[in-house]
Amino acid sequence: MEQAMGEAGIGIEGVARFVYPHAGRAVIDWDEVKKIAGIDVEQTNWEFGRRLGHLGAGDQFAGLNHLLETGAVKPGDKVVLSSVGHGYTFGCAVVEIVADPEWQQASN
Repeated sequence: MEQAMGEAGIGIEGVARFVYPHAGRAVIDWDEVKKIAGIDVEQTNWEFGRRLGHLGAGDQFAGLNHLLETGAVKPGDKVVLSSVGHGYTFGCAVVEIVADPEWQQASN
């Protein structure tokens, strides 16, 4: 995550939201994430993901879509999409929201 954010030229303070896999609280220790990375659970997709459940490789797409449809992110915001796979492989992407979605947004 640090490498991806570094390549994007931003630090944690420049990220509007973080999208993590919907792996459950037993897998993602939010207290550790906050202590080590400085990310508060309210900056993540935790509330959405804990209700939806794990979608495999779809977690990040569903999480980003949810942020867009609910207006939680807006043009100019940067979002970090983080993933983990079998054998503890990790991936991360930083995306910048450049426009509001053109599809119908969900009601809050």
